[in-house]
Amino acid sequence: PFHISTIKNVTKSEEGAYTYLRINFAPPGHGLGTAKDAGPLADALRMRDSIKELTLRAREPRNLSNAFRLIKELRTRVMRRDKEEDEKKDLVAQEPLRLLAGARVHKLRDVNMRPHPSGRKSQGTLELQANGLRYTSNKGERVDMLFANLRNCFFQPAHKEHLVLLHFHLKDGIMVGKKRHNDIQFYVEVVEQSYALDQARRGGYDPDELEEEQRERALR
Repeated sequence: PFHISTIKNVTKSEEGAYTYLRINFAPPGHGLGTAKDAGPLADALRMRDSIKELTLRAREPRNLSNAFRLIKELRTRVMRRDKEEDEKKDLVAQEPLRLLAGARVHKLRDVNMRPHPSGRKSQGTLELQANGLRYTSNKGERVDMLFANLRNCFFQPAHKEHLVLLHFHLKDGIMVGKKRHNDIQFYVEVVEQSYALDQARRGGYDPDELEEEQRERALR
């Protein structure tokens, strides 16, 4: 038996009447660094007998094709899990967000967040609480930022820009989705909203729109 992390790569090929599945393994102790970094464990693993490559052959390709797919999927899941653990290992513990009780909560509605918790753009609400800010997306995803963790805050008005933007630079990174971030932005796209309002006014038999279409036909 061998752990999925020992697999360096896996390939599948068709040669004549046979299907081949080749599994290449990483050297023992790979990723542990030098003996100076990892101590006697690295050298002990490097000295062990190991399999460099394993080749499987079959006339019926179905089983090997399924094994190839399962190995690739498992490697992807393990690598993603390890990456998430690396992102979290240096996180600084934050105190809980204290919600305002019995007081009016100031809110900014229809706000976009960057990066977004789900990785897909959607709007939500930014709330001012007792000791920080809480963003809640329309899908129910939450991100809390404490005032004590804010290093800098920048406001960008919509002067010669298409965004009204709030940018927060944090002292210690927080998890947004599955990644750690030190910079969080909240913004509203002003141009798109103005364009949408203009388009809403138009439509039907708007005289200006009909005149514009007639000019375009004349130019053709």
